[in-house]
Amino acid sequence: MTRLHRAIRERLKSVEVPLFVITFLLGAYLAVGNILDAANVPNKTTWTPWRVWFVLLLVAAVWVPLYALYQTVEARLQSREKRDTQARRDLALTCQQIVCAIADACPTVAVNDLAACVWRCRDDDGFDEVARFYLPHHRPPTGMKWHKGKGVAGWAWAENTNLRSDLRPLIARLDEIGAAAFDALAPSERFGLSAAELDNTREYTGICAIRLFSTNTPPQLLGMLILDYIADQGFDCVATQAVARPVKVYTGACATLLTEASATL
Repeated sequence: MTRLHRAIRERLKSVEVPLFVITFLLGAYLAVGNILDAANVPNKTTWTPWRVWFVLLLVAAVWVPLYALYQTVEARLQSREKRDTQARRDLALTCQQIVCAIADACPTVAVNDLAACVWRCRDDDGFDEVARFYLPHHRPPTGMKWHKGKGVAGWAWAENTNLRSDLRPLIARLDEIGAAAFDALAPSERFGLSAAELDNTREYTGICAIRLFSTNTPPQLLGMLILDYIADQGFDCVATQAVARPVKVYTGACATLLTEASATL
């Protein structure tokens, strides 16, 4: 939904009571007016075209069904928003289960160092974050907009594969050869990142990007499950558990939830 649509809906909601009262009065007038017109009350000329009573009757005949249409559309939008909210909550809960399962299986991994997010792949090659779980609530900002072909997740999308990457060797290489030489490397060696962009990710140890396909036929790529880690030790265990049970089951649940919610997200 565009910003303009949201603004219009908010404006209409702010005058919802007056609109209801006007519609009620016009609806009553429409019903009574048609009866009086059929009975020629108070006289036949009262309801002739373009006299004031006829114009009011015409306005009522247009207003009432339009208001009914508006209410129908609004009800559908509200239902869609409720499904959207519930889908995001369910996905966020699944992300929490993923983080807890990995932390439980990896003794050196603390929950505060691991985040799980679900990103939806947009038609314009950008990402939308649909759900996330991490503690504490703040994560180191990168100041970048990730998209297809940029970063581990973007490169996984571009190559249509799941990826895991310990970023420390790549950052060490940047420090060794310098920004100019790093930017001259093949995009596949740097996940489409520039030296400056990689420098902004220094606080991240590693990233796992797992594709989420729709459960219908034929399956379509809907999004990515992103696991990011910020501690010095433990990423290898995170990457191993990301494709093992029970995380694999939770990943399937994410795909199912994203499929069910694809019409609303």
